[in-house]
Amino acid sequence: MKRHYHFLFTILILLFCNTTYSQNITAFPVDTIIKTHDLNTQQWHVWDSISNYWLKNEYTACLKKNNLKLSCGHCESIYLVVNLYINNDGKLSKYDIVKDKVCGSKATTKLKNCFLNYFNTIVFPPPLRNINIQAHLGNGLKC
Repeated sequence: MKRHYHFLFTILILLFCNTTYSQNITAFPVDTIIKTHDLNTQQWHVWDSISNYWLKNEYTACLKKNNLKLSCGHCESIYLVVNLYINNDGKLSKYDIVKDKVCGSKATTKLKNCFLNYFNTIVFPPPLRNINIQAHLGNGLKC
């Protein structure tokens, strides 16, 4: 009987070690920047919810405050590509603007601040904590 328990215990140890090892292989290093389309399913759903709220509420408000309007004749795209660094507490610890495009030019500081204000004020849910995300904030038209 002791032999059976010893055998079962050995198998459980091997399974646990193998699972732990495989999880470490697929985890991203701490300094990796993950594009939103590369997030895992749970992270992507949380990000998608945050992004949709921002696009519907904050983005349109920022365009109005900055007298901007998307149109095929004058302004085809208004967006920022930003690396968001989210800490363990779910707060945005810093961000880097990778690219900005507003009607064929660069974004103003006022517009950048308006776009990022929301992300500076929210607490990101646990699936998005301790990671760095590259996000495309804004929109463009296919004209």
